Amino acid sequence: MTNVTYGKGEILCRSGDRPDSLRGINADDFGADELSYQKEATYLVALGRVRRSEDAQIRLVGSPKGMDWVYKMVRNTGCANFKQTIYENYFLPKSYIEDLERQYTGDFAKQELLGEIVDFDGHATLISRKDVREAIGRQYVQHDNDVRIGSLDVARFGDDKSCFLVRKGFKLESIERWSKLDTVQLSTIVAEKIMNLNIEVLVVDGTGGYGGGPIDQLKRLVGNYCTVIEYNSSFKARDHHYFNLRAEVWCNMRDWIKGASLPNDEILVEDLANLEYFYNKNQIQLEGKDQLKKRGLPSPDSGDALSMTFFAEQKNKKKANVKPMRSGFVG
Repeated sequence: MTNVTYGKGEILCRSGDRPDSLRGINADDFGADELSYQKEATYLVALGRVRRSEDAQIRLVGSPKGMDWVYKMVRNTGCANFKQTIYENYFLPKSYIEDLERQYTGDFAKQELLGEIVDFDGHATLISRKDVREAIGRQYVQHDNDVRIGSLDVARFGDDKSCFLVRKGFKLESIERWSKLDTVQLSTIVAEKIMNLNIEVLVVDGTGGYGGGPIDQLKRLVGNYCTVIEYNSSFKARDHHYFNLRAEVWCNMRDWIKGASLPNDEILVEDLANLEYFYNKNQIQLEGKDQLKKRGLPSPDSGDALSMTFFAEQKNKKKANVKPMRSGFVG
């Protein structure tokens, strides 16, 4: 909460995260930045504070976030609107713009670089539901240099399910879920899968310490046959455009899905298509599991498990154990 004296007047600065702090204010004008990342209720409270001038001007700034409440408000009220692309922002270095061009593709690039309104299923979802549906059953020809990677997301609580999946190249070969297994039981089952399926690399989620036991057990059981890697979603991303490792591997997965083959698994579809993103100091950040819970959605365990395979790929490329994949998309 900050007040700035300006001439004979005063500028009141308030956070959109606390709409109650806007109450009791009588203002002549109103402005808001990053409006699409604010709740509509916050905007309405602020608008109601503009009481002192009949010719008040409302200035709203922000990046598009699909056909959300901001889009509908602008369309229905006839507001004057001005669009500026990233190429018209003379304060951005050319190298920074080129980095974004390499990172963003398709509709996501239209939204973030060109300021266009793109319908991401009515939400700011990271992965398009259309892309996920089109990947189901897609034909894919595997190559000899495709590495078979396993991924294990360990259950957090009693009724949660551990998720184990196997990806080879651009094909998600299998996905299984188990509940109410102790560390030894879970590790034994996964070890058998590793040996039977000839899995070369296994990545296990160690975030929060839940995967510590299975990691130790699996290294002991299959460490001589399979590279076991610990993953932590809060680790720093290699690319500075991402808030953390979780955001980076999910974005890698988003690009992979456009040429991938997925099984017809409805839980996986929902996990992939429901997760939303936002910007935190110009870095892509994904909503947390607590935020999903507030929206009445479960933890995207299957999506997290699949995204973790791209961390395994990063690690093994550094060791030259895994050759870069070639797309086998044939239709």
